[in-house]
Amino acid sequence: ELMKSGVLIGACDVALTVYSAGAAQKMGMDPAAVKKEWVAGLLPGVQIVPSGVFGVAHAQELGCAYCFAG
Repeated sequence: ELMKSGVLIGACDVALTVYSAGAAQKMGMDPAAVKKEWVAGLLPGVQIVPSGVFGVAHAQELGCAYCFAG
């Protein structure tokens, strides 16, 4: 519903790379294959950004608000 209303959602590529590599190591799998599977599992419309911190900072420069609730 949020994306239908125009909200943009970004997934941090750094986090995807680090966490999928950790999961791959625990499962004895190829890190690149695990990351590829994780990326394929993202909801349609979610954009991968190089860095989540950079993505948030850039959005704030454009007047967007950010609220961390985790």
